[in-house]
Amino acid sequence: MPLPEYGASPAMAVVAYTAELIAVSLGERAPRSVAAHAMVDVLSDLGAGRSPAWRRLLAEENVRWIERYPIEIRASRAGRLMPLHDYLVHRRYSVGELNFLYFVEYVRDIDLPTPVRFLPAMRRARNLAAEWVGIYNDVCSFEKERALGYPHNAVLMAQKWLGCGADKAADVVNTLADGLLDQFEAALAAVPGQLRMLPGNTRQAAEDVARVVEGYRHLVRGNWDYPLTTPRYVDTADYIPGSGVTDRRPDWTLTAALRTRPV
Repeated sequence: MPLPEYGASPAMAVVAYTAELIAVSLGERAPRSVAAHAMVDVLSDLGAGRSPAWRRLLAEENVRWIERYPIEIRASRAGRLMPLHDYLVHRRYSVGELNFLYFVEYVRDIDLPTPVRFLPAMRRARNLAAEWVGIYNDVCSFEKERALGYPHNAVLMAQKWLGCGADKAADVVNTLADGLLDQFEAALAAVPGQLRMLPGNTRQAAEDVARVVEGYRHLVRGNWDYPLTTPRYVDTADYIPGSGVTDRRPDWTLTAALRTRPV
């Protein structure tokens, strides 16, 4: 939407607009825009009754997500194609999924102690889940994003990296996504052993962690199902005005998405 109060150019507006949202998320300034006021309300409502550590975590992850927008603008303006190791980290945050992984605790009325929440295996599992969701989203969204000229998509990047067609690029990206799922499951399998190393390893802690881990798996599975029937993924023509696309996305795209197995 137009943001004239933030600068003359779209790039300047995005940088200034996100700077406000970041500062407001961290409590460093009062909100000015309607969106910033709404964000304060949402963060406040979600944080009600939660520990200070969880509330701070929610705000910090919100910042990591918002920061991705100016990063993409700078890369696009410079014509820079992110290397894979940068893009995976970028996608981990740009997909905005990490907060949903913390919401697993919220919906189960669990507030894990910080040492438990940040067990290396727990942190790694969350990061891998977010990366997988982002990469899988890229496969399901690539046709729409190509038509819109949006370059930050793993399939479009693979085409440039490998000099290949879209079908081969999607297959390669799906192989990447499969590997992320394997690593996600391996990280979850390591959680019980790491939990036993903590002084607070009570039976209740073990039960809470098991429920949270189950929630991580449910979230990943839900993200696998979501693009297969949701209009903004399936009915491409409705989301690319004037593109000349008149039908559903090509069958090979759906086949590629299905090839990335659920868990």
